[in-house]
Amino acid sequence: MKKLFFSFFLYLFFLAAFAQKTDLRLNLEVNETYFQKSNTSMSIAQNVQGMEMDIEMNLIGELSFKVVDFKDGVYDMEVQYNSMEMDMKMPMGGMSLKSGDDSNPMSKMFTNIVGVPFNVKMNQLGRIQEMSGFENLYEKMFTDFPGMSQEQMEQMKEQVSGTFGEESLRGNLEMILAIYPAQQVAVGDNWNIESELNSSINALVNTQYTYLGSDDAHHRISGEASLSSNPVPMEMQGMSVRSEMNGKVKSDILVDKKTGWVYEAKVSQEVEGTTIMEGNPQMPDGMRIPMKMKAEMVFSNK
Repeated sequence: MKKLFFSFFLYLFFLAAFAQKTDLRLNLEVNETYFQKSNTSMSIAQNVQGMEMDIEMNLIGELSFKVVDFKDGVYDMEVQYNSMEMDMKMPMGGMSLKSGDDSNPMSKMFTNIVGVPFNVKMNQLGRIQEMSGFENLYEKMFTDFPGMSQEQMEQMKEQVSGTFGEESLRGNLEMILAIYPAQQVAVGDNWNIESELNSSINALVNTQYTYLGSDDAHHRISGEASLSSNPVPMEMQGMSVRSEMNGKVKSDILVDKKTGWVYEAKVSQEVEGTTIMEGNPQMPDGMRIPMKMKAEMVFSNK
């Protein structure tokens, strides 16, 4: 009988431990600086009017976030790029850019933005409430390019805006930081978060996160998401462009137990569909470009 009672109470003890609720959210300190390093490998396979146009791209960068104030559950942060580099391979050639590389004039785009601050207001669930000052950084990116006309400069700005623009950065940050549930969770609990991704495609992302438990230093969260392109067309180089894309995203995330800041995140993304360029005077019949995209991303504060 004693063994029976002992086993019963032991069972209740483990049940209570398993069901213990955890508050997952950012818990950052004012005047402290937090880092996010990223390494993204991406492959894009597309068919343009019968021609295969495969692109391989690798992006590496580091951002720092200094918390300057905290009020009403919102962090006021001063954010800046510490470094950035890109390596791209295309059928017509390649391109390598790296901040601080004076041997390549085009690297000046990245060199120009290193150390230029802008402001982000973010709540404790990782949602960005406001971004300001980013336009100064964007203008700084394209200063001091001898021999380049204003028209060429504007074309370059438009070409890189999808990858390095404000909306793209907002979406990429929230993909990693806007992961926290509005309520406390126990091991095995799920929650859903909807977000937008604005980069090479505009997409709506619906992610189901699961709390997997913790060790002495980190909480672990997994995520599985469905991705569908936003049907609203956007303007690109004077043309109306829309996407019919679908995909999936998987993530494995370690969160620092003390600060809530992401210690490491591994994200895999697969997208397939068609980019549609609507008819215009220069291209009356428009164009459809089938596309497959895969990306592997690693984020860390190490």
